[in-house]
Amino acid sequence: MLGAEFAVIDLETTGFNARGSDRVIEIGIVVVGSDGAYLETYSTLINPNRDLGPTDIHGITGRDVAGAPSFSEVVGDICARLRGRVLAAHNARFDLDFLESEFARCGHTLPNVPRICTMALGSCTTGARRLDACCQSLGIEHENAHNALGDASATAALLLACAECECDWHEYVAQALDSSPYPDDAAWPSIPPSGRAVVRGQSGAQRDSYLATLIDRLPPDGDATDEAETAYLGLLDRVLEDRKVTADERDALADVALEWGIGRLSLAFLHDRYLRSLVSVARQDGVVTDAERRDLEDVRDLLVIDGGRLDELLSDPALAMPSTTSGIDHKGEDLTGLSVCFTGQLTCTRNGRLITREEAERLATEHGLVVKGNVSKKLDVLVVSDPDSLSGKARKAREYGTRIMVEAAFWLALGVDID
Repeated sequence: MLGAEFAVIDLETTGFNARGSDRVIEIGIVVVGSDGAYLETYSTLINPNRDLGPTDIHGITGRDVAGAPSFSEVVGDICARLRGRVLAAHNARFDLDFLESEFARCGHTLPNVPRICTMALGSCTTGARRLDACCQSLGIEHENAHNALGDASATAALLLACAECECDWHEYVAQALDSSPYPDDAAWPSIPPSGRAVVRGQSGAQRDSYLATLIDRLPPDGDATDEAETAYLGLLDRVLEDRKVTADERDALADVALEWGIGRLSLAFLHDRYLRSLVSVARQDGVVTDAERRDLEDVRDLLVIDGGRLDELLSDPALAMPSTTSGIDHKGEDLTGLSVCFTGQLTCTRNGRLITREEAERLATEHGLVVKGNVSKKLDVLVVSDPDSLSGKARKAREYGTRIMVEAAFWLALGVDID
């Protein structure tokens, strides 16, 4: 039916500048036979060893890619699926630019493969350009948008639909092959497939289990005072502000809990109270965004709370009321006079708009902090939107032991209202 086999590809990237510093962070490929049958699917996250860009759009975090292969490790796997096939993509020029740049970074050249752009086909067939709009016009389900395999699957379905609608389809394919014939085998990098692939939700990076071992070390219950419990919640604020728990932090919390008479039952209550307070803050504006939901899930996992408990709290009508913060002050300590640096693309919003780097620096200055452009041993705070950021600044901050704060926690500490 199609006149050729196709490798339908989609990429998620850190940005739009393929010739600059932006990188591929996820690839999805759907192989379609000449008879229209789906032959194979392939996808993997890719560790770019840099900041991941608009995490709020593609949903990929540093934790997701921590155990993922680099692009150089999967070049052979990609070549095996492109060789002898027509490449198809929605806005093929964009994907090809990124593939060419990534191949070049690995010391290889991507051969001049035949290609078809479903954006051009979809525009002629439906009058729309965007993938979701083209799919909607043709009754194609588009699940998992901004997920490389989800978008590649929708693009493959669009390709088949266009082949049925386009009366000059075979001429179109013939022209593509005439313009860029299949490259000889010698033109492809001689690299065997590695078989490596890490898909979303199956990253090699494991959730921190330090608080779980903390709980195991405590007696069933203790004789903690209200003052001790409040103090413990204050320490938890500091430990969780970067949404990670180190072994040293675990040990410090365990020592404090033991000294202050906090047992396992009390600790479970305090952790639940802590999560409850965060849910209440997130629900004050009536909307829990995807980014807020991911943040709450991270805290839930770190505090070793049952998965269904978060859903209960999110649906509890009482937690939409301003009076249910459980007495926990998440404004935190006074940061006045400290030096601060920002890294990565910010994801918090004010009045429905993303906070820009310029606005963030202005707000920090207005609240008495000293803004720095780079990380040094003298820097007090590095603000990140992704606690597992792979940016150079974040790596350096971890090396220096610099305090890292998640963006939302930073604005709460300053008393800045965010959506």
